[in-house]
Amino acid sequence: MSDSLPGWSEIRSDSAPAERLVRRAFFWPVVSVAVLILVAGVFSFSRVSSVDVFYFVALFVSSALVADFRFQIGRLAGLPSVSTSIALLVTAELHNELFPSVAAWALGFFVGALFNSRRLVAAAYASGIATIGAVIWCLVVREFDKLGFSPVLYLYLATFAYLLLVLVLEFARAKGRWSARRDFGLSSLSPRRLLVILLVVGTMALAIHFSYTTLIPTVLQEAQTHRAAVLLLAIAAVLFMLARFQQLRDLQRRLKGLTDAALGLPWKHEHGLGEILIEWARQTIMSDRLEIAAEPPGFAQIGYPVRLAPGDSSYIVATRELNGIPFNREDERALEALAHLATEAAKVTEDMAGLLLRANSDSLTGLPNYNAFRAALIKANDNRAYAAAIAVLFIDIDRFKQLNDRRGHHVGDVMLTTVADRLRDSARPHDVVARVGGDEFVVILTELHSLEEGKELAESLIRSTEAPLVVEETELRPVLSVGLAYSAHRETDANQLVVDADRSMLAVKKSRREGGPAAESTINISPHRSARINDIVADAIGKDELTLVYQPIVNMLENRIWAFEALVRYTDPELGAISPGALVERAKSLGLMDVLTRQVMAKAMTAARAIQLIEPSIATMTVNLEVGQITDDHVGLFAKDLARRYPSVSLCLELNERSLRYVTDDLRRQSQELRDAGILIALDDYGSENSSVGSLVRIPMDIIKLDRSLIDDLDDYRQREVVKALQGFSDSTDYLTIVEGIESAEAAEILVSVGVRNAQGYFYGKPETYEQVVKRIAQYGATAQVP
Repeated sequence: MSDSLPGWSEIRSDSAPAERLVRRAFFWPVVSVAVLILVAGVFSFSRVSSVDVFYFVALFVSSALVADFRFQIGRLAGLPSVSTSIALLVTAELHNELFPSVAAWALGFFVGALFNSRRLVAAAYASGIATIGAVIWCLVVREFDKLGFSPVLYLYLATFAYLLLVLVLEFARAKGRWSARRDFGLSSLSPRRLLVILLVVGTMALAIHFSYTTLIPTVLQEAQTHRAAVLLLAIAAVLFMLARFQQLRDLQRRLKGLTDAALGLPWKHEHGLGEILIEWARQTIMSDRLEIAAEPPGFAQIGYPVRLAPGDSSYIVATRELNGIPFNREDERALEALAHLATEAAKVTEDMAGLLLRANSDSLTGLPNYNAFRAALIKANDNRAYAAAIAVLFIDIDRFKQLNDRRGHHVGDVMLTTVADRLRDSARPHDVVARVGGDEFVVILTELHSLEEGKELAESLIRSTEAPLVVEETELRPVLSVGLAYSAHRETDANQLVVDADRSMLAVKKSRREGGPAAESTINISPHRSARINDIVADAIGKDELTLVYQPIVNMLENRIWAFEALVRYTDPELGAISPGALVERAKSLGLMDVLTRQVMAKAMTAARAIQLIEPSIATMTVNLEVGQITDDHVGLFAKDLARRYPSVSLCLELNERSLRYVTDDLRRQSQELRDAGILIALDDYGSENSSVGSLVRIPMDIIKLDRSLIDDLDDYRQREVVKALQGFSDSTDYLTIVEGIESAEAAEILVSVGVRNAQGYFYGKPETYEQVVKRIAQYGATAQVP
């Protein structure tokens, strides 16, 4: 099946009445002409001698056996197919009667087509076109033979005429829609396949002619007609075996498709179960069109019911045109199995969704529970832009325990559900409201621009929530204590926001106990945390307290380490470990990025020299920076000085692909100067986010590092082909390619099989301290994969 076919969601059955009209307009004339030819052939049998009966029976049987050995003429399964059995008619030139030979051959073709397709209409139409083509084929052979032309010429010419007739009739019936997207055109017609069919059929006919006229008489001494019959049956038997072999390969393809679907359908349908079902069906059966339809299969179709969603009643339907290779029973069973698998996968998905909903929801209010809230907070923190702000509101209902004790839990439940509904209705669509305890709620405010905006939104929520409500003819009014923790930048530990908001809320309650306002809701804002982390990062850089860890870069073919990548780390005594991303972002905002980079480069090259003294073959150290930093007024001069101080160690500067979007001529010149000084330039994280081919040529460089996102599913052949293509590009341009994110032996084996030689990832070693690296090298040397 061609990859260029439209997806199932693009295919509709709106044109079915018009298509049926076109089918009828071609079906009846073609079948009628074929029937007339068959009638003429049957009447001609009265003039056939009894000696020739054996030949016509052999021709009938041979045609039936070979009818299923067919070739597609295009890239779409529904484009017409051509049976090789036309070559059997080369023996008809021995007889003066044309129609008996064609009739015997056509009847055999019809029987074979009917047996293989089990569809009378499809077999009749295919036999009709084949019969008309057979007459043309025989006439060309006979007339050119009479004129004394060589069989080499007229057999290929007859085959060409036969193909031309099939093409013209089918092109007209399809209204010229032979393009990949089913509109007018010929893009799906394969000239190469046509040429192959012409050569195969013509050569087969020539071989039969040669065998009959040259070889057979020396082996068999029977009558001429009997020799032709024996030859036909022998050739038909060979072709029949080839057809069975072809069917065996189709069966293997179906089995693989069903196996892959059984493994993939229950889990891999993030783009929609219907689309993944169509994708697996394309790999399993050959068809002209696959669709999820509301109606059961009809003319020239097979299909089975499938339920992809609750209350859904659909069918997966496969279509082949009249003169295409017909569906067989194996195709039907494969499609039935796929439909069953998809239905069961939908049930599993529904059950899992129900379980996840119950596991992550509060049973009373329907709001997300504490676990779901924590996941949402981490997601909101990690996925925001560096300068985007969020806020956490920690909300507590005052005197709720007294309400439960005095009026009963059912009144308390009404209070909780009312507060939950009001918070949910008042929050913005992208905010998160959750219940995290008995009378405690949290709200995550996202996409904020300032603390003032967060405070205004919180006040609006509280105003909407504290309105009175009537329960059992008694008016109650929720009084809320609210703590607000605001974060202007991405946090290293998002849970700290909850702690700060909770502390601020408790401060409100403490204030009430100490005589503060008790009859109105109050919001207390936590001190701004970003300034504290900025001070910590600035102090650590100022005191040169940053530490480094090193991850090996290996040659997979030689199983040896040849380089290390230096990665920055810092752990604050109070806050704990600050993530590298947050550390770098804070350094940027403080204007200390060049200072940080120089410190990392100096420590990394010192470590590299010490490692080289232990293992001389490891002589490369890579450091991350942005392209704008390579100029002399940033870290360029410092890098050149390091290269002169450590001539035996190769310093490699990894430039993040995102920073290459705006490269100037001056930056290109600076990059080339660094290379001239013996420094390697690498393109880091290629393939992440919106990578472009332009990144590969924007700046002079030596190494391309492929991001782990390009190999997160190596079972997908498209990923393997992308990596293979990038490796081929690197080889042809004399770049060195390193694939990041290798975490298993299986991934390593697959990458080696597509030509990758250099890699980096946890499979070969996690980032380790200098002391740990030295211990590893002392014990195992440069061996890439160790116990």
